[in-house]
Formats: sequence, C-alpha cells, structure tokens
Amino acid sequence: MQPFLRWAGGKRKLAALISGCIPMQITSQTGFHFYEPFVGGGALMLHLGEPEHLNFVPGPRLHINDMNPDLVLAYLAVQNQVEDLMEHLDELGQDLSKDAYLRIRAEVPNDKIERAARFIYLNKTSFNGLWRVNSKGLYNVPWGQLRSPTLYVRDTLVSISQRLYGA
Repeated sequence: MQPFLRWAGGKRKLAALISGCIPMQITSQTGFHFYEPFVGGGALMLHLGEPEHLNFVPGPRLHINDMNPDLVLAYLAVQNQVEDLMEHLDELGQDLSKDAYLRIRAEVPNDKIERAARFIYLNKTSFNGLWRVNSKGLYNVPWGQLRSPTLYVRDTLVSISQRLYGA
C-alpha cells in the first residue's frame, strides 16, 4: 500500500529498510503493538499492513498519532467515512484552478469530513504537498501549479480504510 498523501520527509522509499530493522522476536509476539507517534504520510504503518510481510501488524494492534489535527481528521475520515470523503473530494476536484485553490485554502470548514477533504485537496494541489501554517494557524502554502493533480485513487483509499480497521 502506498500513502494517499504527499508528505515532506516521508518514509515511502525507506519503509522496507526500516521495517527490516524491527527484530522478529518482537513482532512474532502475539501482543506486539506498533505505535507511530508522528504518522505523517503513514508509509511505514502501511508497509507493515501487508499480510504477507514478515513484520505484519494488524489494524487492532496499530496506534497512529500526529500533532497536526487536520492530518488526524484525514486519517479518521479514511478509516470511518471513506465513501463520504471521496464524495467531497470529487466535488473539490471539479475545479483545480489557482482561483479555486486560493478560495479553498482561505476556507476553514467546521464539518470534519469537509475539513479532511480540504486537507487532502490542499496536500495534492499545493507546492510540494507541504503543510505549513502561519502564527494565526492559517494554511499558507502557495498553489502547486500542477497540470492535472489526482486528489485520490479510489482503490488506495479503500485499501487504507481497511488497513485502519480497528486501529
């Protein structure tokens, strides 16, 4: 499984190497739990979610967290309301222009699913997928000028939703 977000400092290319450093005697224990305090894009926890992997960690033994409340909302939306989230992303994806980006960037929805969809939209359409806020807590990354960004891949989000079951 690949992360559904672009993430600065992500471990996508290092996930196999890192997971190989976890001693087998730890992961083979029936009570082994994996804690990811700074989940970011989630590359390592997704890598450990492959059932054929030697260090497989099932969802109920997975614990993820992050300081970014919008990122946490995005993971909760993928976990619990993936279909609703994709509907909102479809709506946002109808206009990927700079004007639409700036309008959506300026909005701060109260609804959790709308806020999660906004987070993913901004991640996929901003400059390098950065997440940065100013001293007032407002997102301030410029538009990414991407020709045709893909906001999500249905199969990926559904697979990650299943991965997060029980987490």
